[in-house]
Amino acid sequence: MTVRSRLAVAAAAALVVAGCGLVTSSVPVEEAVVAPDGGSIEVVVDACGGDVSVRVRESEESVTLHAGVRGGSGTGCRTAVTVELESPLDGRRLIDGYDFTLLEAAP
Repeated sequence: MTVRSRLAVAAAAALVVAGCGLVTSSVPVEEAVVAPDGGSIEVVVDACGGDVSVRVRESEESVTLHAGVRGGSGTGCRTAVTVELESPLDGRRLIDGYDFTLLEAAP
């Protein structure tokens, strides 16, 4: 094995061990607050210092929120991200994409 190959293997191993925030972990939605007009939702997750992202999947019957965290130092901190909907929530079911449970949207 060449020196360059050994360095590449060592660098890859270091990334795997350290995590380096490259992997996004799915997390449950702790709270969902719907804007008065129903056009956006403030999504609250348990994440400390990580990069929080929320993917939204909309259908005629439901809105599913898939929350994820990349990096950070663990749990015990609440972080909020606001997402815009293509159409107002307007009576559609709100679903947590982590475990596909029904969320009670806070007004």
